[in-house]
Amino acid sequence: MNKKDYRNLIKNKRSLLDKEVKLSSDNTIKDRLLNMSEYKKARALFIYVSMEEEIDTHEIINISIDLGKKVFVPKVDKVSKTMKPVQIKSINELIKVPPFGILEPEFSSIADQADEIDLAVTPGLAFSRTGDRLGYGAGYYDKFFKENKNIVKVALAYDFQILDFIPTENHDEKIDYIISENELIIT
Repeated sequence: MNKKDYRNLIKNKRSLLDKEVKLSSDNTIKDRLLNMSEYKKARALFIYVSMEEEIDTHEIINISIDLGKKVFVPKVDKVSKTMKPVQIKSINELIKVPPFGILEPEFSSIADQADEIDLAVTPGLAFSRTGDRLGYGAGYYDKFFKENKNIVKVALAYDFQILDFIPTENHDEKIDYIISENELIIT
């Protein structure tokens, strides 16, 4: 199978996930992250803003802000095809951005604040036990991590998203930890 096949397989499995099972799994994964020593030590967190079928990060964002952590979320620059972290004080600052309705900060001019970030909660469709990550195909996170090597990278995943093998390319960046409803994997 190629990357496209894996993406379709995982998207299909996520779409079939029972709502109650999803809620329970999301809460377990959230609790595992919040109890992780790397999370507790982090002063600044870079975290994706989840969409419907992804593991819910909205509560993690709110809790992190309440704990006094600096919280940064991605702002995509479609012209340069890059992603920059933008600090937010509330999830209510975010607006839906076309074409996918992803929640992002409204700011049009952003300063690069990546040097403050200790921990990044990273999205993906599939992960291997050795830290390989299959994203959505745009390469934003790979580019970001290539430029910001010192950030600890954590992926949130349902058990079925963790595979023995996923196809990778030279530009694909590995992650450091994978948290699922049943385990914490150190890669």
